[in-house]
Amino acid sequence: PLVAVMSMNSTMRWKYELFRTFGLFLVLCVFQPTKWQMDYFAILWIAIMSINTTSMFMIFHDCGHGSFVPESEVLNERIGRLLSIVVLTSFDLWVKGHNKHHSIQGNLNKFDAGATINFTVSQIKSFESRWLKL
Repeated sequence: PLVAVMSMNSTMRWKYELFRTFGLFLVLCVFQPTKWQMDYFAILWIAIMSINTTSMFMIFHDCGHGSFVPESEVLNERIGRLLSIVVLTSFDLWVKGHNKHHSIQGNLNKFDAGATINFTVSQIKSFESRWLKL
């Protein structure tokens, strides 16, 4: 049950999460539908694989922050690099860009390509004036 998983110590927890997520990925790769099996099984397979890939990206994200394996920066990097193949994202580029995003998040004086779009009142008014001229 979820309570048992959440109460695990950090070493057991990351091993459990990695085994569950990557293990399910391998099982899904073995039992993927063929082009002749495009039916409800294929739809279910796609849904489960999508959720599992999202879970792998979350582990990849935590590895980029160095927080997935609290005891080892080396393991964080190795696991992150392994998962970068599956989530189709370069680990080094993502870590560099994502850490830059965290360093300037919320600072309107610096442009953050990965941030939620934030505008000041004066910027919104200048947009409105440009659109009204069209």
